[in-house]
Amino acid sequence: MTEIRPASDELRAAVARRLKARNAAERRFQLYGRIAIAVALGFLLLLLGRIVQQGWSTFVDYRLTAQVYVDPARIDPADPGGANYDLMIAEQLLKRIGVADDEYGARSDAMKALLSGDLGFQVLDRVKADPSVIGKTLTLSAPLKADAGLYFKGQITRATPEDERPLTSEQLDWLDRLNAGGLVKSEFNTTFLTRSDSTEPEQAGVLGAVVGSALMLLLTAALAIPIGVLAATYLEEFAPKNRWTDMVEVNINNLAAVPSIVYGLLGLAVFINWMNVPRSSPLVGG
Repeated sequence: MTEIRPASDELRAAVARRLKARNAAERRFQLYGRIAIAVALGFLLLLLGRIVQQGWSTFVDYRLTAQVYVDPARIDPADPGGANYDLMIAEQLLKRIGVADDEYGARSDAMKALLSGDLGFQVLDRVKADPSVIGKTLTLSAPLKADAGLYFKGQITRATPEDERPLTSEQLDWLDRLNAGGLVKSEFNTTFLTRSDSTEPEQAGVLGAVVGSALMLLLTAALAIPIGVLAATYLEEFAPKNRWTDMVEVNINNLAAVPSIVYGLLGLAVFINWMNVPRSSPLVGG
């Protein structure tokens, strides 16, 4: 029978040293992990902070509210679309702030560059809907041009040399006069949430993108969930184990590793180039 000898003092000391070193290494590992998580969270907070700092002004809108006289001398009731409503509004605003136009109309063009084209379309729509408004004064409201809005948001300043900013000092003076006259007010930018994409930044919104993404996700779920769940259930529970099911499972695993851009290019070729589905259709993305 083998005799079990008690551990010597040296052996117990060696075991204690190894255990102590092991515990110390584990504590260091935990510390390194906490430091890594803290650094990652710090960068995430920094990123979110920069996004908020740079993007919060998107939800602030500077709108111009003005009374516009629909001049009958410049509008043909038989062809209301032929009038230059933007120029008419710009000239009236120049007079409102006490600025005379030059003989070439350059100041009117410069004022037009501060105003959203939505103002002119509003007058056109009102005239088409009711020609009797010709000769009357309308109260209109629309966002300022994007560059004019950036001036009020402090992103365009007079400290910048005039040749390095999109607005001249004269245009900045006009904006200050419009603001002092109570024609410009800041408010929540509902346009950003209620309109779709536009070539004019001040008229652009995310509604089209949100609706399109929602429709695409619904279509994707309607196709992928039943087909994927039923196929997986059949393969796991009912399909016989043979070379065909093995081939299907291998192909599924291979396809799962294919980058999604490949499927995007395939959808581009099939749905848009071959089937001529409209590019904006959620079916293409789904």
